Amino acid sequence: MCIKIFFKANLKILLGIDFLSYSGNNIPILDIVNHVFELYKSKNKNKLDSELLFKNPEDFYAKMLILVNDKDISVLNDRLTKVKSGDEVVFLPIIHGG
Repeated sequence: MCIKIFFKANLKILLGIDFLSYSGNNIPILDIVNHVFELYKSKNKNKLDSELLFKNPEDFYAKMLILVNDKDISVLNDRLTKVKSGDEVVFLPIIHGG
């Protein structure tokens, strides 16, 4: 079993995937965010910094609702929230057009 990470709204378009699996236990959400940011950077390596929605991992905390098993990480242990095999993490952008 693994940690399932789901991407919603425009983030799944920016990454080109709906979800990914991550192996491990007792992984801080901070590590997951860093991993997702590196994936984002690799998918957008030809863009100028001014064109990037996320310039660093900190932007994910400011521009995303991050849920672990349907709970906002802010009501858990925030960035130090640990995830384990079988958990679901959802990245939901809070900035969108409309």
